[in-house]
This record gives sequence, C-alpha cells and structure tokens, in this order.
Amino acid sequence: MLVLEQLTKRYGPRAVVNDLTLTVESGTIFGLLGPNGAGKTTTLAMILHLVRPDAGRITIDGVDVWRQPRAALRSVGALIETPAFYPYLSALDNLRIVAGHAGLSTGDLAQRLVTAGLGDVGGQPVGTFSQGMRQRLGITAALLGSPRLLILDEPTVGLDPRGVVELRAMLKDLANSGCSIIFSSHQLAEVQHICDHVALLNAGRCVAQGAVADLLGAGGRLLLRVGDEAATEAAIRLIRAWNGGTKARIVEGMIDALVPAERAAVLNRYLVEHAVAVAELRPAAPSLEEFFLNQIAPNHPAG
Repeated sequence: MLVLEQLTKRYGPRAVVNDLTLTVESGTIFGLLGPNGAGKTTTLAMILHLVRPDAGRITIDGVDVWRQPRAALRSVGALIETPAFYPYLSALDNLRIVAGHAGLSTGDLAQRLVTAGLGDVGGQPVGTFSQGMRQRLGITAALLGSPRLLILDEPTVGLDPRGVVELRAMLKDLANSGCSIIFSSHQLAEVQHICDHVALLNAGRCVAQGAVADLLGAGGRLLLRVGDEAATEAAIRLIRAWNGGTKARIVEGMIDALVPAERAAVLNRYLVEHAVAVAELRPAAPSLEEFFLNQIAPNHPAG
C-alpha cells in the first residue's frame, strides 16, 4: 500500500505539488490525472526518491521512502518519462542489464520480450526502435522484479490502439494478482476504462479524488441549448449565479452545468423567469473527461 501525506514540493515561490494526500490500496489501479504542469510527474518522482519533497511523508507498506529508501523501494517497478536504454545494445542485452542479479535466465528475458510483442526484434539495437516499441520495452523492464507497486508515467504514449488494449489487460491482470499500480495520464477516456480510483490535480493541488464510479455518480450534469451565442452567454451567467454559485461551461454551443438531473425542472423554471427560453435540456452521460474539465475550469467557457 502506498500512502502520501500532505506532500509538498516547491520550486522557488511556486508549489508544484501542494499538500497532496492520497492512498493507493493493494490491488488498486490508481490514475493521477491533470493538465501539463499539474504536478503529476513530480509526485511520481518524489515517490521514487528522485525529487526530495519540502514537506510531507511517503510510505510504501509502512516504510518511509525518504528515511529507508532501499527497503521502501525494494518491490517497486517504475517507468518515468522516456525509457532510457543503451541505443547500441539489443533489447535483450538491455533487459540483462536492468535485471542485474534478479536471477532471470536469458530464456526468461526472451519470453518477457515475446509477451511484450517484441520477440522478433529482441536481438536488434534499441536505437532502431519506434517510440511505441521503446515504451513496451520500458514497461517490460519495470516488471522484471515482479513488483508489488508499479509506477508508470504516461504509459500509453507511443502505443498504437492494439498496444493500449494489451496494456489495459496487463494492468488489470497485475492488479488482480495484488499489485498496486499508480500511473499518470492525460488520456481520460482510457483511464476511465482502466482505473478503480483517480486523483485530479490542477496547479499542484488535488481538486478531487475517489473511486471513478463514485466521482461520475456524484452530482450529475445537465446539457442545455438556449439559442444563439448571446442567449447562451446570458444563460451561463445566470446559471453561475444560481443557487449560491453553480459550475458551468460552454461546450460546442451547449451549456454543461454541474446540476443533478432531478433539479432540471427547477433550473428550467429559473431560466424562463429570467427571460431565457430553453430549447433543449437533458442529462449528460457520465464521462471522466467532462468531470475533469468541470473541476479544473468550472467558470471558463471552453475554447
């Protein structure tokens, strides 16, 4: 189990991670989401003893990462940013170096390459590999020690659709075997398929976290169409002032408002009373992407 408690990292006056607290339970796939600069990669680097936090505590199975790094990270596998390999060595030779004294035979390593879809190119220099091939090799290297905690930074980068599906199946199999997985991503639709839990980061702060099903089921959203651009702008101003302040934004000419479906009639009446005719009003299908956008930019129109 991974636990972050009030984790903070500053560069000068700017807090790139600010008072972050979260828990990744055993057998859980946890997504760390956010726009560029949200603090995702810095958080993962602090977990891996690569960047020192200014405040807070990180423990893995109860062992403090910054007091006992060797013990804490003994059963951790990781892939952070671009996989680093010796370009003139083969994929198999690179895995031999990564494996070190893990006791894996050449046959074991070759089979890992087959599983990753790299069996036919295991003898080729890694410098000739595409980005997707390097990514698959990096994930394979991260799994060599049969880790109990797997940390991945943007693992789907460079993967084709088939590779993404295979990665999804692999991560779910690992979680079912008891491995804890935390990864960063901006591919929200894919995260919705893979993750049990997510934390949404924006400007270093956690703006929401929890089980994906709970986050998508909480609150609900309505989509409204009210006419021309002027009417839409008038309506969104009214909605944002309604009921003590309601989160809303404009998406492709429609208003996306964080309002439960059971309040649709009340909202409609409110708009009509303020001379706004609603042409269309319907519940929005739950989407992690829409939830995320509403959380990080609740008061700004899209675009």
